[in-house]
Amino acid sequence: MPDISGIKHPAYREAEALLKPAGRAAQGRYLVEGADLTTQALASPAPVQAVFATPGEAPNLQAACRERSVPLYLLGAGLINRLVGTGYETAVTALAV
Repeated sequence: MPDISGIKHPAYREAEALLKPAGRAAQGRYLVEGADLTTQALASPAPVQAVFATPGEAPNLQAACRERSVPLYLLGAGLINRLVGTGYETAVTALAV
């Protein structure tokens, strides 16, 4: 599991672009927020390009990501909150693209 420690990581930048409608339209992708919805996305037939999770949530998603060959990136709470689009702490512990 790669640990992303900053906003310059290519996978993080691609995911962050999805916060804006233009980024979603350009990539044809969107973010799924929350551990439950991320788990559902991994269990569905829909394509999942990447999963981002806090170190506490990652073990719960690791097997499903490995089974589907989806990269799982570890993020601190601050970077997860930034991907959610808030400047404050939220309960979101995982996101999927």
